Amino acid sequence: MCKNAKEIVDKLNMQAEEIMNIKYHYDLTDVFLENKNKEQWKTYDAAINYYLENIKKYGNKNIIYDERIDTISEFYEYAYNNDEEREKMINIQNEADEIVIDLVLKVFEENERSIKIPIDLKNISQFCISSKIEKQDLKKVIWWIILKLSIISKLSKNK
Repeated sequence: MCKNAKEIVDKLNMQAEEIMNIKYHYDLTDVFLENKNKEQWKTYDAAINYYLENIKKYGNKNIIYDERIDTISEFYEYAYNNDEEREKMINIQNEADEIVIDLVLKVFEENERSIKIPIDLKNISQFCISSKIEKQDLKKVIWWIILKLSIISKLSKNK
């Protein structure tokens, strides 16, 4: 094999090895079910407010358009076993995505709309989540909101 071909082969092999070493799917349920105490909603409040503060401090409103947000969140997508569950999980993720975009834009007082931090999770769960989300899936929406805010916060800090 010629020297240039060997360089190409070696580089592709090295990159493939790096990719194969990445854990592909992380389960949000594992992250959040470790926190099964009476204060879990306060914990979720605290996490959301922490990330909103960081986004406000380090980011800007355009961060929500960063393609890496969806790329990273794909590592966490909810699992499903059939088309009905798939549709349900997509609705949960879409609902959370809309809320995250709204929260971030309000943090930066976009379109004369703003929120004061700290926010109360009860307001989100009562007024922002549509009726197509079943009550037993509310936590999954909140978990996805926290995940997306964590990614946005991390990207904001690393810009």
